[in-house]
This record gives sequence, C-alpha cells and structure tokens, in this order.
Amino acid sequence: MADVNPRVRLLQDFLIPHLDRGTFHDKLCWVDRNRGVFKIFWRHQSSSRFSAQDSIVFQEWAVAKGLWDPHNPRGPTIYKQRMRAALLKLKNVRCISKDSEARIYRIMLNSTYEALEDKFTTFFQNSSYYETFFTGDNEEWNYELLQSDTFIEQIINMDFSSTSLLGL
Repeated sequence: MADVNPRVRLLQDFLIPHLDRGTFHDKLCWVDRNRGVFKIFWRHQSSSRFSAQDSIVFQEWAVAKGLWDPHNPRGPTIYKQRMRAALLKLKNVRCISKDSEARIYRIMLNSTYEALEDKFTTFFQNSSYYETFFTGDNEEWNYELLQSDTFIEQIINMDFSSTSLLGL
C-alpha cells in the first residue's frame, strides 16, 4: 500500500475535477452543474448485477489518498465506506436522494449550509451515542441514533427532498 496522502481533498481535488472531465462517465457525473448536483453510482456489492467496475470511483479515491490495497478482498467495501465517511465530513455537501443504484448529492453554498445547520440541535445522552433532533419551523421532530455505521446508513437513507430544508 502506498503512503497516505492527507492533502488530497475529496471535493476540490477529486470530485469536481473528475465531474468536470467526465472521467468515470455514468459512475460519477453532474446532474445539474449550475446547482451543484451530482450523482455517484452506488450499487451494492451483494447485487447480482455488481461488477468490479461499479466501485471504480471508490477505488480511485483510495488510490488518490494512498490507501489502495490491490490484495485486499474486501477492498470495494472498504473503499465505499471511506468515500461515504469523507462525504459525510464535508459540511457543504448533502445527500439529497438515494436508491439501490445511485446517490445524488448537492454542493451547497456556505450561506445555505449555515442556515441548514442552525435548524439542528444536538443533545448528548451518554458516552456511546447521541441523538440529533431536527427543529424545523413545523415543529416536527426527526430522531436519529448516531452510532458509527448505523448513523451513516441512516443519514444516507434520509429523504432530503424537502424544499424548505435544502432551499431548492
């Protein structure tokens, strides 16, 4: 495995250049460049239609970071987890739609992100987990248990189609 390159940034150094070049064709492409909406092909490895080429975006992200190991049989799963974790760390990128084949993300302007962030309140309950409550104007509460993989799956499975939440 190559040395880790922590200076490679997901959005600026990897996603946007590859989106603009069309490097991965339908595996990573713009849905609406002007609105910052892009799609990542996200077929599950257990799908009967899965092929090694389906995880090429995740593999190339691992290569860019110096974390690619061609001898690891769990590679595609690990690379996808790393991409998911990196996307979740980006404050200005939100998953707005997902299905069994793809995830749709939107790059949000800082002002949009700040308005969105203000609608969330976090309450720490104990050292093993915490809950986030959405405190929108309609007083509806969305509860989510934030625990490692469970939280990541819940965030990815959320329906971000609410226009009031995303400012679409």
